[in-house]
Amino acid sequence: MTTDQEMRDPDRIVVKVQMGTPVHEVRLSGMKLAGLPLAGGLFNQVDFQGADFSGADLREAVFDHCQLDGAIFDKAELRGAVINECSAQGSRWHGTSLRNSKLAMSHFGGAQFIGSDFNLATFVKCRLNGADLRGALIDRTALVEVTAPQACFDAIAMHQATFHKCLLDGATMAGCAMRLATFNETPLVGRSFAGMQLFGVQFTACELDGADFSGIGLEKCNFKGASLNGTRFVQARGPNALFPEAHGDDCDFSDADLRQAIFVQARFQRCRFDRANLYQTCWTKATLTQSSLRDCELTYADFSHGNLSGSDFEGATLFRTQLHKSIDTGARFTDRERALETDPVLARAEDWKPGQRPA
Repeated sequence: MTTDQEMRDPDRIVVKVQMGTPVHEVRLSGMKLAGLPLAGGLFNQVDFQGADFSGADLREAVFDHCQLDGAIFDKAELRGAVINECSAQGSRWHGTSLRNSKLAMSHFGGAQFIGSDFNLATFVKCRLNGADLRGALIDRTALVEVTAPQACFDAIAMHQATFHKCLLDGATMAGCAMRLATFNETPLVGRSFAGMQLFGVQFTACELDGADFSGIGLEKCNFKGASLNGTRFVQARGPNALFPEAHGDDCDFSDADLRQAIFVQARFQRCRFDRANLYQTCWTKATLTQSSLRDCELTYADFSHGNLSGSDFEGATLFRTQLHKSIDTGARFTDRERALETDPVLARAEDWKPGQRPA
């Protein structure tokens, strides 16, 4: 049996790896393994604490139940590698390639991934407490049930990233640009998105109460079924944004550009849309009560079958705005004469039931 001392020879490790022999249950803490050809290595229950893998070739290597605390992987190549149930707290991965890697049930608390490449990588049930991922490449990357409190995702251009059931309490995303990213069942309560650019981002069924999207781009973002209590969209730019079945009280869309946005079956109460551009928006079967839409652009908007009770449309442009079968008890309008009221023929058709003779 190979002893720990014998395995502390880097050449011996290289030979074992190249022969496909697993390196198992040895203590190799602090070893200098920089630049070594270790592609395909199988490391099981190895103590690599403080080891230096800088620039090493670790493509498709497997680290299983290893100790990687304080290890250095700067500019190492780990394309397709697997890191399973390892502890890598305080480890360093500056400029490391982790493309198509699988990181599962591992602890990366305080790890530094600055400028690392996570293209097509997957994190599953990992802990990234206080980890630093500034400037990393997050492209088609999946984070599933990851806990990342106080982590830093600043200055990242995310493309098609997926956050599923993640906890991001206190994590920062300053200066991020997100394109086609997805947040699914990931609480984002009270989060500020200031300074970010979002395009086609999915916030389906997310808790966004108290979040702030003021002044940022939201084109084609999807808030279907999201909770938006107290959420701010002041001066947000979100043409073609989607809010079907979203719900919220006391949210603020003042001065927002939401041209052709969809609010079908949304539920909003005591919300502000003052001076917002709501041109050709669709509010079919939506509830918009006790809200302020003063001086809004509502040309060609559709409130068919909606509930507008108690809302204020003073100064709003209602040119050919559809009010078909809407409820407007206590609502205030100053341009209603240019709106389209209930179409009696359409109303009869909608009310018709099988077996009923036409009137």
